[in-house]
Amino acid sequence: MIDLAPLDRARLEHQLQLGCDRPDIRLRAGRDVRAPALAARFESHCARLREPRVLDSFVEVALLKAPNTLERVLTEGFRIAPRGLVFPHGQLQLGDGLAHRLLHCRIAVGRAYGAHGGEVNAATSLPGSSPVPVGFDSLRLLDARPPPSAAPPSPPYYSEFCVFHPDAVLPCALLVCDLRAPPVPRALPLDGETRAAASPPSARAVGTVSYTHLTLPTKRIV
Repeated sequence: MIDLAPLDRARLEHQLQLGCDRPDIRLRAGRDVRAPALAARFESHCARLREPRVLDSFVEVALLKAPNTLERVLTEGFRIAPRGLVFPHGQLQLGDGLAHRLLHCRIAVGRAYGAHGGEVNAATSLPGSSPVPVGFDSLRLLDARPPPSAAPPSPPYYSEFCVFHPDAVLPCALLVCDLRAPPVPRALPLDGETRAAASPPSARAVGTVSYTHLTLPTKRIV
């Protein structure tokens, strides 16, 4: 593994900031983990897609479980059962804290067919059946729910794609990022002398503006 190139590092940090809607995310470390053999298989699979559509997905390392442990995924790729494997795309939710470990993957979804989770489960329960209709490469789950941090009035862009071929996923980078809680603004005191002492010189010099009802918001804005 080698360190990410500066441009790749900046691009991934920007993607994380957009995905979490948090410009304060900082990428502390990034390692290129693309295995040549896996990359060759991924490129060959992409060449066979009905549509050349490849998306980014960030997977929390803590969620990787057997048989897809981090060590195995980096050397052998993802193992995908007949029921497929679902990868998120779009908005992320990371709690405040240090050293979040993420695996950045490229997902070859090709031409995706929209389906509900129940349809996928029903199709994969039949021996020899495939939940992907003829002419499509993957599934886009129509009932995918965005992370609970998503709030109106601007719905986040969030999708989940289910792929069924192990060569459709390429682990690309192992990332460590920090996300610090934003500071909570303090309210300005409202009693006369204390208020004057707390006001900056430029504000006190105005003299014509009343600060009687002025307070700063104390609610955290995320």
